[in-house]
Amino acid sequence: MRILWLSNPNWMHTGYGIQTKAITSRLARDGHEIHVLCTAGLSPASGIIRMGDITFYPPGRDPWGNDMVQFIYNMIDADCMIGLGDIFCLTPKDMPNDADFEAMIGRKGIWCQVVPFDHDPIGAYSEIEALRACTVPIAMSQHGKALMEKNGIGCVYIPHGIDTDVAFRPDRDAGVLFRKHHSIPQDAFLITFVGYNRGTPPTRKGIEYLLQAVADLNSEGYDDIHVYLHTDPLPIGDMLGSLHIPKLAIALGVGGDKITCHLADPRHHILGYPDTYMRAMYNAGDVFCLPSGGEGFGLPIVEAQACGSPVIVTHWTSMPELVGGGWTVPYAALTVAPNLGTKRAIVDLKALKEAILLARAMKLNHPGDWQETKLKARKHAETYNASNIYQNLWRPFIHRVEEELVSKKGVSV
Repeated sequence: MRILWLSNPNWMHTGYGIQTKAITSRLARDGHEIHVLCTAGLSPASGIIRMGDITFYPPGRDPWGNDMVQFIYNMIDADCMIGLGDIFCLTPKDMPNDADFEAMIGRKGIWCQVVPFDHDPIGAYSEIEALRACTVPIAMSQHGKALMEKNGIGCVYIPHGIDTDVAFRPDRDAGVLFRKHHSIPQDAFLITFVGYNRGTPPTRKGIEYLLQAVADLNSEGYDDIHVYLHTDPLPIGDMLGSLHIPKLAIALGVGGDKITCHLADPRHHILGYPDTYMRAMYNAGDVFCLPSGGEGFGLPIVEAQACGSPVIVTHWTSMPELVGGGWTVPYAALTVAPNLGTKRAIVDLKALKEAILLARAMKLNHPGDWQETKLKARKHAETYNASNIYQNLWRPFIHRVEEELVSKKGVSV
């Protein structure tokens, strides 16, 4: 098939970029012709770029590609479009299966969309309208699948995948070197965090709550608890509303002269990190913590567990289903996601601190239970192996699209 893919491009160090690379490269190896309309990573002045067997197109004046979808779909004579990202950003009238566009090109247009739900319930505005217009919605989490089914929307379930064979695996020596490189004591109880520093409090990723938890525990005598935040610590560009993490760390007493908060170099963070660095970071940590207000999937939760790190996450949206070894903590309140008219969570700070202390006590006092938890984490992460997910879910799905939609001109999958 000739497939138009709509998402971040293969080279972007984002969850969508990583998944785009993993899936489109395999689709190309299977003989499909792949064209990627980039929702980021290229400027409108970039022009068309070809890398290997895949062609990349810049966005137009609309950052989500709405104004370019039908034009490129028709230009390349695509058989279907597969989008990966928030569906509420897309307007149904601009998609390939819009009735007016189908009449113009004289054939059936097909729009499949891999949809995240970092909220609950489904947004009552553009989100539900777009879901009902989509030819085949694809849920990346069981949470998302349940939400769509509750609203009478049929869907397919295909979760994200990671490389659990090489990129993300236990590697104790790499973890030791990571701590040494960042001047983190080898005997510290280290919490790692990976997430986007975007927005003012309450931030979706809950960075400020994690820092507050570490600051409180340090002041209560748990001086061995440290945290490494793998995020851009400084506001940049259109993210001027984001946290200035070094200032926040000093204000909370975990930065400055007495450092228990360790930060990524903002210059390296802009350029991106290789898998070897990420593997070392996850292995350096005792637990990975993401006190997020909501995750469409939560890729770092799986990556950390693949490296044998137990996790601590908020009990909301997709996060509980991703935990094989670790703890979920309740939320204290729900807050409005204003652009969707739906809810995100605010983690319970007291419960978060209790989970951190529980993990620390298990490591120090119950090494057998600790090792069992680490093994459970790794085993659960292996169920998200990218090669297996492609072979068992993506390949059969693409075959069904080709046989039941493209060949038969629109029979429902």
